[in-house]
Amino acid sequence: MNLREQLKNPASLGYIDILIQHVIGNSDLFEELYTLMFDQDKDIAWRAGWACDKISRKHPEYFTELKKNKILDAIPQEHHNGKLRSFLSLMNN
Repeated sequence: MNLREQLKNPASLGYIDILIQHVIGNSDLFEELYTLMFDQDKDIAWRAGWACDKISRKHPEYFTELKKNKILDAIPQEHHNGKLRSFLSLMNN
């Protein structure tokens, strides 16, 4: 599964839920999805952040201290409202 290509599609709740089902339990896909939250393409990064936020609600253990620290470091520089909302929600979860 090429997550970058999948995340180029318009986002919908059902679409994100299907994507998450493929990622949960697959550490390689999760790592790719996490990395895509910091992508230069803001739409891909926002959709990856949305998916990671939803994953964090069921599996907060996926987000190690290192991952959480990277998100915390990115929050002050983030200007995309959707991505910022996902980052803050992730930290809350």
